[in-house]
Amino acid sequence: MDLRLARESRLLLRLAIPLSLTTFAQLAITTTDLIYLGALGAEDLAAAAMTVALYQVVTMFGLGVVTATMPMLSKLRGKQENSAAAFRDVMRQGLWSVALFCLPCWVLLWHAESVFAVLGQPPALADRSIEMMRALQWGMAPFLGYVALRSFFAALERPTWTLLVAVLGVAFNAAAAGALIFGWWGLPALGLAGAGLATTLTNLFMFGALLGVAILHKQLRHYSLHTDMRFPGRSGMTAFWRLGLPMGITQVLDSSIFYAASNMMGWLGAEALAAHVINLQIMNMLTTISVGLSQAATVLVGQAFGAASRQGMVRASLAAYLVTTVMMAAAAIALLVYPRPLLAIFISVGDPSNAHVVEAGLALLAIGAVFVIADGLQFIGLGVLRGLHDTTVPMIIGLVGGWVVGLPLGALLAFTLGMGAAGIWLGLAAGLGAVALLFALRCAKLVSQDRT
Repeated sequence: MDLRLARESRLLLRLAIPLSLTTFAQLAITTTDLIYLGALGAEDLAAAAMTVALYQVVTMFGLGVVTATMPMLSKLRGKQENSAAAFRDVMRQGLWSVALFCLPCWVLLWHAESVFAVLGQPPALADRSIEMMRALQWGMAPFLGYVALRSFFAALERPTWTLLVAVLGVAFNAAAAGALIFGWWGLPALGLAGAGLATTLTNLFMFGALLGVAILHKQLRHYSLHTDMRFPGRSGMTAFWRLGLPMGITQVLDSSIFYAASNMMGWLGAEALAAHVINLQIMNMLTTISVGLSQAATVLVGQAFGAASRQGMVRASLAAYLVTTVMMAAAAIALLVYPRPLLAIFISVGDPSNAHVVEAGLALLAIGAVFVIADGLQFIGLGVLRGLHDTTVPMIIGLVGGWVVGLPLGALLAFTLGMGAAGIWLGLAAGLGAVALLFALRCAKLVSQDRT
């Protein structure tokens, strides 16, 4: 291997590992909430699932938009524009975007019962969901503000701080959720409302902690992120949203595909749905690796893009693809070699009553070995393209791959050809494979031409 490529790969891993662990910690927060809510009973858990599904769809759009801070800051760093004013301008655009995005979202989520009614959800369940939503929705702004700050630390290649704050967030959420849901330490037991309030407080804690580091750290305080929060102006906001809007749409399209797939699984029966949920959770755990690698690729490619270094862009892209291929291949091997231990994390594989779920789960994990490689490669392609400030074409590719190829093919295989749950996952894997290939071709085209 070329020494420069090996050095770039090590740099990518040094940045990606804490970013991946940060994403895994955030997944742990959601998992903790689900474990607690499961103790309240099936009705409360179903109401919470309705609430979280709607909240996440809305939040994912904002997350995609605000993540535009990462490629913009990385480009500035590559251009050696490390002035505090330039970085503050981008951060102001990101944080003002959070405010402008959340205002209409809060109105929508406050009246979520109307949305649930349109979706045909049972009124009684919708009424319970509102208890949680009207506490949870206020956590959207601090969470998106945390995302903007996370991008700031990643662009400066200091992701360890975001990891530390995320780990502290897991502990804070575990204590807050237990106290507010069940009434620990003499606090009132608020049930669903307590779960929503705990998440809001956790997001506030994580945003405040990361902002505190940015303000007080001796090597970061000169950026003075808290000293100038004037509105950036129309031109600055237009540039930010031109990059971020397609990212937000891409984020929603990606999450909604799996929401649609889950609905399709429900048509196949409870056992297929249970196997699907287990497989999806395992894939989500592995996806945290891909997300960290993708974010690291955005930073390194963005820096080379800002420096107008075509060799740097090529080297960073190749390193990203090489490392991702190796790591996702290792993950695929683990899925094939240890499927039963992985299933045993979520279900008793020795219980005869679970035999059909286990059988379906084993089949889905075998397909997951292909899926995880395709998913990793499409994530890394997306990260490289974001580093090159190319977001509109990837949005179109994602739309076609998921909604024109993946889901229709999955439905054909599952229902017309009778392959059931395996057919849906084969369709999803094929759609991701098509997206990964097109992203790779797009990356190869863009890094070979002058886009600066």
